[in-house]
Amino acid sequence: MSKTLFRNCRYLIARPDRREVLRDASILTDGRNIVAVGSGREIETVDLDDPTLDIVDCGDKIVMPGLVNGHNHSPWSVVNLVFSAANSTGVELPPEPDFVAAIENHVMAPMAWFRDDSTYDLAMCGLMDQIRYGTTTTADANNHPAALYRAAVDSGIRSVVQPQMITNIMLDELDEDGYLAQAEQCIRDYHIGGDDRVTVMVHPSWPWNCTESLLTRGMALAEKYDVQYATHLFELEAEKALADRIWADRGGAVGYLRDIGLLTPRTVFFHGIEADEADIDALAEAGCALVHNPELNAELFSRVANVPRWLKSGMNVSLGTDYGQFDMFTAMKLTGLLGRVARGPAPIDPWAILEMATIGGAKSMWLDDRVGTIEPGKRADIITLDLSRNSGLIPICDDPDWIAALLTRQATRTAVTDSMINGVLLRRDGRFTALDETEIVGRAQYWSAKFVADYRKMLTDGRPWHRKVHPMFERPQ
Repeated sequence: MSKTLFRNCRYLIARPDRREVLRDASILTDGRNIVAVGSGREIETVDLDDPTLDIVDCGDKIVMPGLVNGHNHSPWSVVNLVFSAANSTGVELPPEPDFVAAIENHVMAPMAWFRDDSTYDLAMCGLMDQIRYGTTTTADANNHPAALYRAAVDSGIRSVVQPQMITNIMLDELDEDGYLAQAEQCIRDYHIGGDDRVTVMVHPSWPWNCTESLLTRGMALAEKYDVQYATHLFELEAEKALADRIWADRGGAVGYLRDIGLLTPRTVFFHGIEADEADIDALAEAGCALVHNPELNAELFSRVANVPRWLKSGMNVSLGTDYGQFDMFTAMKLTGLLGRVARGPAPIDPWAILEMATIGGAKSMWLDDRVGTIEPGKRADIITLDLSRNSGLIPICDDPDWIAALLTRQATRTAVTDSMINGVLLRRDGRFTALDETEIVGRAQYWSAKFVADYRKMLTDGRPWHRKVHPMFERPQ
């Protein structure tokens, strides 16, 4: 890899956590790392005629750290087709007044359709989309982790692979022991021995669709290899009400999770919308991280998370897209706007939102020593937005607070001009440098059509793809 100079940045947000915007600064990278930032001697003495130096003119660009997507399922876009597929079969989906049945039948059961080939192709499309819209690091959950790993390597993105484990339904012939063995093998092959851009977390899908044994053995596995542990929590109002009722003698759901050893500094919870004051304090005291996913929360008719209270607690908070649009700028906008609607006129500080989408996400993945800010010694994960070709980023001015507000409010669906990950420019001047966009989109369209056809047939035949093993929300005797 050659040296790259991001030269004369009109606006450089190197450290969102410091709430500052540098003018006319430059960034020098060498291989995978950043070696200099600013306008100091190291940059001023760069030989501009060096044939190994690639110069990116940033005279009319905003330059910033790559965005960190704290939670997504990159192949899952097809799951959004469940209800559309059903509408044309003449077989009506039940209204599912029981939210447990709705989650099991319409969200988790379709996971049984995926195989390695469909997972890989759809993940490639989802990861390409994330790169297009500024994500350089993503946390990716799926029950076909080998395909996720290959897609991460081939797309060029930095990825935290999360092999998803579920025991209440049989998806792919793996039982509890099989899932844990697969997770351990992924840690050995990808986290320890794989590509430098890929790490691994242990990931029981949800405390309520896994046995307590899998939950606790999964934590033991995470501790054995000193990796993180991630799961969904409190995505729905009915979920919290039921879990709190079942484990009332343990102080509610969070008390139960604490008692079995799941509240630790290595634990990352996705969503957390319904966490009450006592829950928030307990999670913060334990050092847990929360990932806010405002788009899918709204899609599922969830309530609005109390993000200001999360931040006030001192808990590390980051942002994710889940499986809606893979656009972190949209996640930032919704975080600000929905917070205003639900929590009163005091807005969430745009700098806090920008921090959640960069260094906050890096901290939630234990990657803040590598990414999340633009500093010498860190990995060269950098994005640019061209102001000369983006009417959506008007009006612009030199006020740092206004620039932060602009990025978190008006940059939705903004394709980045340049994207560098690990020192490699994956987008240059608004185009992908290596990914074949037409081929990747074509494969995703093929699998989308096949999913609809297969789902219609499954409904018509009345033969579910999954087999039920045990009830959700099952309390051990």
